[in-house]
Amino acid sequence: MKFPRIGILIQARSNSTRFPRKIYQGIPDEQSFSLLEHVYRRLSRIDSNFPTVLLVPSKDQELIQWCEDRSIAFFHGSEKDVRQRYRQAASHWNLDIIVRATADNPCVDPEVASQTISALIAGGGDFLSFSGLPLGTAVEAFRFDALMKTPLPDSPSYKEHVSLHIKRNPHLFDLRCPGHPFGATLPFSESPRLTIDTWEDWKVVSSVFSYLGPDFTLMQLLTLYQYCPELFMANQNIRQKPVSIAS
Repeated sequence: MKFPRIGILIQARSNSTRFPRKIYQGIPDEQSFSLLEHVYRRLSRIDSNFPTVLLVPSKDQELIQWCEDRSIAFFHGSEKDVRQRYRQAASHWNLDIIVRATADNPCVDPEVASQTISALIAGGGDFLSFSGLPLGTAVEAFRFDALMKTPLPDSPSYKEHVSLHIKRNPHLFDLRCPGHPFGATLPFSESPRLTIDTWEDWKVVSSVFSYLGPDFTLMQLLTLYQYCPELFMANQNIRQKPVSIAS
């Protein structure tokens, strides 16, 4: 059986509504790797045979230059239609399975990402993402055919949120959202918030990197949360922006 061609596609942009230019912010300090470098470094560890590519807006010259200066593979496309950017990149690299990650998540766990890929291949579904993990540590994986299929009506929100057209149409796609094995053993009821949308988020994540260094595992992170929960309090009141599918 032919092994599927897999690629890790990381959506990124210089500007952010709540935290402008956050991707260039050093973690845990200005002398350290930037947020985006941490994301790229961690995901590049999954498998050297998988292309790891930044997906950037065509007009984002600062980010394009940043990638060129570091010899990091990138693909540029529409700023507003992020899904189309993914479709074009997946076609360009002739991918069968796409791992979607974002530049918001420097705590993304390479082992969880690898497990996500394996579970999707083994299960034969269209989409898979583990549930029960802290926000900012997991990824999504989906098949090329699912990414390319356009349900009707095609909501404008589907263009901004790459896999939303898959997740909102379970009658068309085979969705898998299994609980991760760690979820059943966690000794606490709430998970830390480990994505970066605000300055408070950056402070929490920087504390994690200060304690654990740049290459920690998810289990090390969860152990830190268990024994030093005060490090994770600064962003507990931050809420994710709601996703609407209204057309």
